[in-house]
Amino acid sequence: MDLNALQTFLFVADEGSLAAAANALNVPTSTVSRRVARLEDDLGLSLLSRSGRGTVLTDDGRALARRSRSALQDLREVEHGFADADGRPRGTLVATAPVDLGTTALLAGVIAEYARQFPQVKTRLRLTNRVTDLLDDGIDVAFRMHTGPLPPRDDLIARRLGHLTFGVYASRHYLQGATTPQVWQDLQAHPLIAHSTATEAVLPAHPLISADDFSAIAALIAHGAGVGILPDFVSQAYPDLVRLDLDWPGGESTPTLSLVWLRTRHLSARIRSFVDVCVSQTQESEWLSR
Repeated sequence: MDLNALQTFLFVADEGSLAAAANALNVPTSTVSRRVARLEDDLGLSLLSRSGRGTVLTDDGRALARRSRSALQDLREVEHGFADADGRPRGTLVATAPVDLGTTALLAGVIAEYARQFPQVKTRLRLTNRVTDLLDDGIDVAFRMHTGPLPPRDDLIARRLGHLTFGVYASRHYLQGATTPQVWQDLQAHPLIAHSTATEAVLPAHPLISADDFSAIAALIAHGAGVGILPDFVSQAYPDLVRLDLDWPGGESTPTLSLVWLRTRHLSARIRSFVDVCVSQTQESEWLSR
């Protein structure tokens, strides 16, 4: 069996289509189709069914995906174990983060410093707002933004990096034509922009616009659409934004940023070194509070 073809098939299973898998792997769709066809020939099984609903797994396809994930993870551990068996980080480190975090200087600083210190390690960063399963998705480390404690998991270790700092923002252009809010209740007189799950509930009035992505909210505020609440690490990418001097009710319950990795008997050098760099880089961060 071609393990590369098997890995490609698992991407199709996770992403839901050949095209989406090709995009995740950064290869042509024809390459994905060819690899899956080769795997079907090797096994003598039909793994995918093409219909009007798109690409769906057959019963054999679902069984193969379920049974092969843990085996591939075991092989990765063997490969990575040999790669840095002498204690020096080598191989490939796969990290995942929410889209909001992954496009900012906060995470860029961590990744860049890790690459500088350990150039023998190739870093693959996957940005998704989906909560990934580290074992099933072949992830080494995951950045998680969460309110309240993470669900207890015997197979995972979590390191809290700090609480995200938030502020109320407007653009300079918007403030030129409006009265600057002085207290929290003044926001009722302004068009409000909110994250549909993270900040909408604490606003003093219903938002005019809501979205499920802080980057989109920051762009809307920067274009003068109104006033909104943002994590400070998102706002730094928009120099026209002004942080208003307001105390807001959600200030005591801001989300926590944590780093999560699989619990193993022998933690690989590449993961251990990444955790160390991440903790060091975020310890004095202006975007996190302790």
